[in-house]
Amino acid sequence: MNARVGQGQFRENLLERWNNTCAVTGCRIPEVLRASHIKAWKHSNDIERLDVHNGILLAASLDALFDEYLVTFKNDGTMRVNGRIEKNDLDNLRIPQGVRIHFQDQTKVYLKAHQAEFEKTSNGNSFDW
Repeated sequence: MNARVGQGQFRENLLERWNNTCAVTGCRIPEVLRASHIKAWKHSNDIERLDVHNGILLAASLDALFDEYLVTFKNDGTMRVNGRIEKNDLDNLRIPQGVRIHFQDQTKVYLKAHQAEFEKTSNGNSFDW
């Protein structure tokens, strides 16, 4: 597998931006924290791919859900979950309910793209967590 050019620096920038902590769970174990692109790498240009505002630091399980558009975040920081996911699964993954993430305005531009893909995936069947 080829490494994505700049991915290491992107991760370092996100670790600093998010204070070495998962934005949702508060996990601080570096080995399980993922530098998640909000607007997908494949849909981003070279500048967007390395822009710290196009990223969120997430624990691995949340990163997987986010990457597959099974969760997203509203502009107010509320987590939105695809209706295919059961609430007890979120509990089993120890994903806390009611967390609000503070996003800077520059990040909300990227969130718009993620939210649009999430809506396609969920077909309007979703709930706030």
